[in-house]
Amino acid sequence: MTIGEYQSLLQGYMLKQQDSMEELSILAMFTAKASGFDKNGKPLVTKPSDLFDKEKAIKQLKMKDQSSDPELRAKVEKFKKSKEYAEALLNGITVEGDDE
Repeated sequence: MTIGEYQSLLQGYMLKQQDSMEELSILAMFTAKASGFDKNGKPLVTKPSDLFDKEKAIKQLKMKDQSSDPELRAKVEKFKKSKEYAEALLNGITVEGDDE
């Protein structure tokens, strides 16, 4: 799996989580409509985005610079080193730290 494939897979997972959150907010909205009213008798929740704004969440996800995340950057660097090491071994090159 290449770094690009990993990042695409990670983004797909995050978008799937956003869909799940939207579904849960719709369910909560209907539950609130059935039982949640203020002192004037108006519903506390009138639309799903009152609980979860999917468009805003996706926008934040896309705007987030994943390269600024130190944990992700460390994983990517570790993956790159592992890939370089494996390629060197497959090409028959003695790699530093190789105990042959």
